[in-house]
Amino acid sequence: MATEAMVTVPASLLQRMVGFVEKSGKLVEQVAKDQELAKQAAPEAAALLVQKGLLTGDQQEKAAAALGTSHAKAVEILRRTVTHIGTEKSAAALPSMGVPAGSHSTAGNAGEASSQDDAGSKFLQALGF
Repeated sequence: MATEAMVTVPASLLQRMVGFVEKSGKLVEQVAKDQELAKQAAPEAAALLVQKGLLTGDQQEKAAAALGTSHAKAVEILRRTVTHIGTEKSAAALPSMGVPAGSHSTAGNAGEASSQDDAGSKFLQALGF
């Protein structure tokens, strides 16, 4: 018959373990809240992408799902959107946030339109459409 050995654990270690578990629980709750907020905000963000002509209406649902799934995917979509917009216009032509856009001429030559179409296709490919 085997005898069981007694193990003594210092009270300070037990207190630190309890503190760790409490902090972990709070972090998990915060992540869950953030995820829920992302899911709620994603459809509006996807609708805005459609409104601004960056996505088509039939891509809206897939974009909303991607935006609401993870913060990493949302940030990647944001990065790709900014890159896409940057290919359409020079950085100097883009107004700063909070500055009125004013009137922009949409006239251009056929080469510019073709380049924008190519950029749009690449953007949609990058998003998985």
